[in-house]
Amino acid sequence: MVKPFAEAVAKMKKDEITKKPVKTQFGWHVIQLEDTRKTAPPTFDSVKEQLQMFAQNQRVEAYIGDLRKGAKIDVKKAAAK
Repeated sequence: MVKPFAEAVAKMKKDEITKKPVKTQFGWHVIQLEDTRKTAPPTFDSVKEQLQMFAQNQRVEAYIGDLRKGAKIDVKKAAAK
């Protein structure tokens, strides 16, 4: 769940409906919490590959950000014919 949605649901009790619509990046939502259940967090082995990709993407984005900060871009207009 996206953060605003999850935060709204966390405050709700079973069979409750949100008093105000909840805005997320996907639009506005009126939420009814029908039931809850306990879920076990995933094992490290089951998410290890995703975590590695996430960490790698963060390093690449940081590297690209550093390159952009240090870049000197000089745009020259072509002469009209």
